[in-house]
Amino acid sequence: MKTIKTLIKVLVLCALLLPQILLAQTDTRHPRVAELEDQYKTQAMDFLKARFPHVPFSVVVSIVPLRRAGGENYSAKEEALPYYLLEDEEIRDEWDDPNASLYVLSKRIQSVQVIISVPSTVTEEELSEIKETLTSTLRLIPARDTVEIRRRTWSGLPNFSLYAAIGLAAIVVFLLGLYIITRFSLRRMTRVFSDLQASLGKQNQQPTVAPPSSTAVVEKSDTLGGSGSGGDFRFTDPIKIREVIGSRVHELLYSDEFPRLEDMVTLDRFAQQDHKALGALLAEFPMDMQRKLFSFGKGDYWMEAFTDPGELTPLCLQMLERLCRVQRSKKGKDWENLLIQVWRMEEQTRIRFLRQIDQEIAMAIVHPMPKNISVPTARQAFPGSWASVLDPKYKPTRVDQEHIEMLLVQATELVPPVEFEILEKYKQEKDLIAYLNTSDVVAEREIYRASPEDAMIHKIRPPFYRVLLDENDYMEDFVARVNLDDWALALFNVARGDRSNVDQHFSSKQKFIFIEKLKALDSGKLDPRAVGQARERVARYYSDFLFERTILAARGSVAPGEEGPEAEEKAEDKTTVEEKDDKRDVA
Repeated sequence: MKTIKTLIKVLVLCALLLPQILLAQTDTRHPRVAELEDQYKTQAMDFLKARFPHVPFSVVVSIVPLRRAGGENYSAKEEALPYYLLEDEEIRDEWDDPNASLYVLSKRIQSVQVIISVPSTVTEEELSEIKETLTSTLRLIPARDTVEIRRRTWSGLPNFSLYAAIGLAAIVVFLLGLYIITRFSLRRMTRVFSDLQASLGKQNQQPTVAPPSSTAVVEKSDTLGGSGSGGDFRFTDPIKIREVIGSRVHELLYSDEFPRLEDMVTLDRFAQQDHKALGALLAEFPMDMQRKLFSFGKGDYWMEAFTDPGELTPLCLQMLERLCRVQRSKKGKDWENLLIQVWRMEEQTRIRFLRQIDQEIAMAIVHPMPKNISVPTARQAFPGSWASVLDPKYKPTRVDQEHIEMLLVQATELVPPVEFEILEKYKQEKDLIAYLNTSDVVAEREIYRASPEDAMIHKIRPPFYRVLLDENDYMEDFVARVNLDDWALALFNVARGDRSNVDQHFSSKQKFIFIEKLKALDSGKLDPRAVGQARERVARYYSDFLFERTILAARGSVAPGEEGPEAEEKAEDKTTVEEKDDKRDVA
């Protein structure tokens, strides 16, 4: 019984496995057949890709080989084998020969079936063309082989022309919108700028109650958002500013009348306001023009401008535009140089110089100067006839060239041009000067005595302590020249015995005011640098005063009875001061 059951199980298992084995044997293709099918498929796809590059397709190739060893009626005697080797295994068919080429195998084909699937958009003419071309390309036999083309409805890409039209329409709409927005923005900006220019024009036409200071004008121009007065737009790009400044400097150098007195006054105010910006502006000029402008300068801020320049700013461009708008005079360089030299003088020196020349010529010199200089100078030099400096219709007397040259020589002797070489020494002595502006009189005296007589510190900053030691009679004249405020600052924290040579020349009223000023300075927080700067100013006044007396004595301006003693007194001034200094040290 068990044997029967086992036999039944084996039969059932064989019945199940036999169809699968037969199916596997029938589906298994010979590798050389598959290789030849791949070659045909590749050739067909290459043709279709070249003919229809943007059309999807699929190719299926099926080859039925012609076998020599197949079939029931096959007999080995009917056909000779391709070759026979005694030492090798017998090869009965070309398909079994691994060395047979595909060209040889293509002749051992029973049939070829090529199935091509293409989209439904391919026309009938194109289908006929595909069949004919593939039959010729693959070397198919029409009676034996078949080429079947099947149309498929695939979900591929949509119509390309539709997408192109939509994209083109979107681009047109975008450009049109951009044009409308740009035009609207330009109209709005034009309207805003027109309103701004109109408002600025109205402000310029309104009467001004009090002229603002130069600092206020600059601050106002800076707050206009890049535009100056009158609606002119200012540059903020440093590269563009440098280019425009270079062209304006070239225009100034092209004019032979630069610099005029008005140019130097403008530059001097600019130096007092911002010496760094002036240094950056002057650095754009050639070296010979820098030397000339520096020789006409006055004040330490000119040295600061050349030794510590800053960066070019819109303020530099604005200042240069003012210089370019200055009307150039046709009176000659010597006349302008004479005006500049007189402008550089101290007030008392200027008054003495003008009193020595003809009044008409003196008024012609004073009239073109700034009113803060011309009015007080004319009032003191010519008390009865100074009102002509206020007359805008005043026509000054024309001075001949020979007289101008003579006056220029005299003015240059009183106020020599500043040497450009002093800048290098000023850089070296700059730290020492800063220390002297905060030190007391005793430390100042010791520093100057320790320095050689030809040291640059004596030329850059005259010593103040020598003013306190001078007991000559001309000190009364010198004390009267200096402002009482400067005396109060310079003599602050100076012992009463040390300042006796100065305050003894004060009147009773001046002494009272002087004491009150000292009390006010003592009660507040005073910057030591302000005291040092006041002492430097007084020392410079003193040095110029002595130099002026020397020049006047050399010209014979002193009375005949006083010329000899006074000249001798001038020669002994320095020796007397040094002797008093030595006695002070011994004490």
